[in-house]
Amino acid sequence: MIFIALIVFYRILCIAENNYFDFSLNRYLIDENKETVVNFKYKLEGYDEKLFLVKPFIENGIVEVFNAEKNLWVSSFSLVSDLPSLQKEMLIRIKGFGIEKANLYFEILNLSNGQVYLTPKKYVWSKKVYEKYLEDLNKKIKGDLVLKNEGEGVQEETLDSVFLKDSSRESIYKKLYEEITEDCFYLLVFVEFLIFFYLGFRKSKNSVKRIDIESRTYGVNGKIP
Repeated sequence: MIFIALIVFYRILCIAENNYFDFSLNRYLIDENKETVVNFKYKLEGYDEKLFLVKPFIENGIVEVFNAEKNLWVSSFSLVSDLPSLQKEMLIRIKGFGIEKANLYFEILNLSNGQVYLTPKKYVWSKKVYEKYLEDLNKKIKGDLVLKNEGEGVQEETLDSVFLKDSSRESIYKKLYEEITEDCFYLLVFVEFLIFFYLGFRKSKNSVKRIDIESRTYGVNGKIP
């Protein structure tokens, strides 16, 4: 039963992570109304990219995607005829991003059959996430100086700006984990089956009844009932 439950759990997990279309950004810390590169991941067999249109969505604010053929920025409120065709690399920009983070995703419309596909939702952050960072850092510096030089006149130090390192690139370890998870799933299930089979066989072997013909007695696990 445990083995079957694990198979069902892993199967649901794999199905949930499988998408026809996925995307990644060159950076997830978004500047207001500035262009950001989005890379789409997909495999089309027997289909042309021009049969698929891209419509962007964000849960807070407005996101636009650039239609290079018409030299036009298009949002989720634009006409379908203005939507750009799917490409591996496209440009987006976000306006009115008034909170720290929000989910970004895309609809992919198949013109040949009207099917609509959704990409996974991914968080993007605005610079509001660092709004109080500088203030809190200055307070900590001031507090540390006071504790270190208590009773002495110390000139206060404050920072006017802070350098934010862009950590949006996917870690090589994350990519390696995703590849191992995808390629070795069935091997993992098979190994788990062997482990549970061995444990069950060992328990069954240790529970075999022993019969003493001469004394006409029998026992289970070394005990005489």
